[in-house]
Amino acid sequence: MKERTKNILIAVLIVGLVSMTVAYAALTQVLNINASAKVLGKSTTWNVHFANLGTVDKHGYANVPSGKGLVLSGTTTLQGLEANLSAPGDYVAYKFDIVNSGTINAKISGITLPNMSTGVTYTGSASDSTKKTADENLVKQNIQYELGYCTATSDATYTTIAQNDTLNAGQTRTACIRISYKSTATDVPSADVTVTGINAHIDYVQN
Repeated sequence: MKERTKNILIAVLIVGLVSMTVAYAALTQVLNINASAKVLGKSTTWNVHFANLGTVDKHGYANVPSGKGLVLSGTTTLQGLEANLSAPGDYVAYKFDIVNSGTINAKISGITLPNMSTGVTYTGSASDSTKKTADENLVKQNIQYELGYCTATSDATYTTIAQNDTLNAGQTRTACIRISYKSTATDVPSADVTVTGINAHIDYVQN
């Protein structure tokens, strides 16, 4: 009888010892941090550019001078935009693509559009200086410049290009520049007025 009691007691002590060992292990934890890094070579590329100059939509009596039109200078500059506007509501829309053919997502960090009141030059052709000034002021009040997204077939679906717009790797967005003589204008100049210095730029950065 005494022997049986002794055996049971030993068994209980062994179980207790195991339990204490497990509890101690649970309070001791090793945290492993494994890291690696790779600086990627030229297979990772930054390449946001203009491409695929499309058609020019002309509305109302608007036209484009013969031999003139939007052209690429390198891959990041568009130039040569010209338009003749003759009546209220006239406008032209030049289409082009903004392409991200690189492997890095991009977004617009800033966009600068021309200030048509103070940032461009108006030169009237009227011989009378009073009429010339009046013509220049009239055009200044009524000419409009817009830069937005459209479709390859139409400028009717139009969304303004804005800061923080994204252009992911491999993505292409069709855009257009619209220059118009406001439909709300009640008059046109007595003689031609040439508008120069209409410049804009879009800044893309890594997204």
